[in-house]
Amino acid sequence: MSVKRMLKHLLFSLAFFSFFILHSQTPDLLSKPWDARWINVPNEPLHDYGVYQFRKTFTLASKPASFIVHVSADNRYKLFVNGEFVSLGPARGDIFHWNFETVDIAPYLQNGKNAVAAIVWNYGDMRPEAQISYQTGFILQGNSETEKMINTDKTWKCRRDNSYHAKEPALIYTYYVAGPGETVNFNLSLKNWKNADFDDSNWSSANQITQGLPKGVFGYGLGWMLVPRSIPQMELTPQRLQKVRKTDVFQLPENFPAQKSPFVIPANSSASILLDQGHLTNAYPVLQFGKGKNASISLSYAEGLYIIEPEKKDWRTLHQKGNRNEVEGKRFIGVTDSLVSDGSDGQEFTSLWWHTYRYLQLQVTTKNEPLEIDDLYGIFTGYPFTQNAKFDANNDTLN
Repeated sequence: MSVKRMLKHLLFSLAFFSFFILHSQTPDLLSKPWDARWINVPNEPLHDYGVYQFRKTFTLASKPASFIVHVSADNRYKLFVNGEFVSLGPARGDIFHWNFETVDIAPYLQNGKNAVAAIVWNYGDMRPEAQISYQTGFILQGNSETEKMINTDKTWKCRRDNSYHAKEPALIYTYYVAGPGETVNFNLSLKNWKNADFDDSNWSSANQITQGLPKGVFGYGLGWMLVPRSIPQMELTPQRLQKVRKTDVFQLPENFPAQKSPFVIPANSSASILLDQGHLTNAYPVLQFGKGKNASISLSYAEGLYIIEPEKKDWRTLHQKGNRNEVEGKRFIGVTDSLVSDGSDGQEFTSLWWHTYRYLQLQVTTKNEPLEIDDLYGIFTGYPFTQNAKFDANNDTLN
């Protein structure tokens, strides 16, 4: 996935979000049962942790001017068209108000063969406290007769992505409700599966769960009561980490991490690098790397570091962080994503869900091949906010 293209397309989606919500939904969408079915992967648990891949190929005689779909999932999804990132969601709600996104995918379509693909994941018992769930599922409904050729049903192909496993947080001295880290073994991952020319002939046909039902509409559907997303997609903005605070092995490039500055971690060695964002952020970490067959990589996230030996060793002082700007004489405790390199060029990790952090710790242990770190940064996320005015109390003016 190209991150630059992902951000470009998301900006397009944000710009036209209100237009689609107001003008692109057919009258039947909220008043009748959907033709699309909720689907899942056959013979997989309904409520446990799992990451799943869905795809549908179809042919168009020409590139359309408009091709609108409505999409949702439980717990969450990322949607791609011909390998390009298009949408993520759904906006959080509850079973009685389960949000769906409305997206025009026409800019990503082409004359001839096309592919719509989705990553869907369920965090199971480790899901964030705010994440309501009925069971694992995915649904996509075309807006009109033209788009209904890609409605989710048993013609979709699917599989479980066994490269992913949940990683429970280490000891954290707080009430933790934010969900697990991720363990990803790139040796087990599929490449290019989101593209139209990928061969999915050995994938399973999707299992149909139930028809999609808008809230207030009677039918034979179960579980989710679908409602249109009422807020824009979350902001996604590239965000560079600011500086290296500690490293234990070698001289890093002078401009790393504030600028893209590739470096190599030698074979049969270990490295630990503590990076500082400079302020607390919510972001999807992005690590681009290559080579380093079977190298172990971890990315850990923390708001601040904990005091190692406080003078008073009672419970309260043992769990203090003190001055968040200080890192010397402190210990790192935080949520961790763990990766295993498959040895190829152009590997990229972007977390399924965002993390909150000021400090990011990169730790690497290589085997018989050096690991190339091409880039490491974050993609800031938050509710899109634009400051339209400000009030100056001293001058008694409104700008």
